[in-house]
Amino acid sequence: MIRRYNYTNRRPIDRSDVAISIREDSFRFEATLKLEKYGLPEGARVFVEAYRQTSWMRFDFGTVGAVVPPPDLILNEFDTLEGILFRVRVTATEAPAGQLLAEGDQIPPGRPPEAGNEGREPLLP
Repeated sequence: MIRRYNYTNRRPIDRSDVAISIREDSFRFEATLKLEKYGLPEGARVFVEAYRQTSWMRFDFGTVGAVVPPPDLILNEFDTLEGILFRVRVTATEAPAGQLLAEGDQIPPGRPPEAGNEGREPLLP
């Protein structure tokens, strides 16, 4: 059994509170975050990261009090969408600045809703 220690009281973000979809034609993603229930400071910074193996991209989504996606959400560091996962990180802006307050990791993207396919997930990626 692997034990994990959490000395900083970092809160785990549930996958059900993060919805990410990628448009295959443009490599652009959209993210919807529900962070209200975690009791995080309003001024804490929110970041969404896309990663696969050693490649990653970070996007600044503003603060917990005002989650605003940046205008450029294109995954141009990746040549294919296969195997891309996402993580959401919330960091403190007050002392100790930069401390990780909450994190959700290994979040797979869903497909954008299309006519007649709402709520359906493909069996194969």
